[in-house]
Amino acid sequence: MTKQKCKKCGKSNYHAHYICKNCRQNVGERLDHRCIRHTQTECKNRQNNENNDVKDAVFTIMKVYNKEINVMIDTGSQGSVISQEFLKQMGKEIEKSTKIIMIDINGERKIPLGKISNVIVEANNDKWELEMLVTSSTSYNVVLGNDWLSKVKGTINFKKRILVYEWDNEYNQLPISCW
Repeated sequence: MTKQKCKKCGKSNYHAHYICKNCRQNVGERLDHRCIRHTQTECKNRQNNENNDVKDAVFTIMKVYNKEINVMIDTGSQGSVISQEFLKQMGKEIEKSTKIIMIDINGERKIPLGKISNVIVEANNDKWELEMLVTSSTSYNVVLGNDWLSKVKGTINFKKRILVYEWDNEYNQLPISCW
């Protein structure tokens, strides 16, 4: 499998670029000292804060339906979830009903609006088609859960701030943020 080069940095395995929320510079392969400090401070503060309930989720940039978005990767979620609002933006509709009761990211028991199959998710030129539950949440667009992490044999390395995954017998990585 030939990897395409990233137009921003020229690397062949590092395609996710995103903006530092503090200094508004590109965060990714080319961090300057300000971005590194902001990112490390934010992550350490979040990980060391005993009142912080979100210790099992990280964020990365991926393409969903060919649109580059911020995706939550949640080890506390059994399955993957997509918001109805994002589906509408993509011109997609709920395909099936469901009777599953889930615990949402706020800890509340909810019945999803339905399911959708063949949601195309991409990272580093790797593609997956996933079935996702559809919710009315406006807090996120897409949450990838343990179903996806298991499929790609994903490992989150908080110290290096990367998610390593395996697909088509190749290892690849995505940068993650923990804020």
